[in-house]
Amino acid sequence: ILKKKGSLPMGWEMSCRGHVGIISIFPHHSGMKILSIIMVSWAEQSIPIHGIATSLSAISFTTDYHVIDKAVEVLQGLFQLPDDHAPLKPEILYYQSSTVKKG
Repeated sequence: ILKKKGSLPMGWEMSCRGHVGIISIFPHHSGMKILSIIMVSWAEQSIPIHGIATSLSAISFTTDYHVIDKAVEVLQGLFQLPDDHAPLKPEILYYQSSTVKKG
């Protein structure tokens, strides 16, 4: 598909969005149903979804970081979670920089 090394196909473009966060859920055999419930519920609350990634056990959503707390509130209102569930908001913050350091 690529016309030359390191380029995108004709008509495609790539952009970088700053200040995003990822929320991952583990749906345990209800993936598609949960995916649609979250997408509709977040759309009703004007919470953007910039990307969705899936694996065998998780669905991860990328959204604006400033709405992460609101997105988590919506999730808590939608699902009954066990008392010992993993944190919905990461306890560790990662920062991306455009600065390149030589190793």
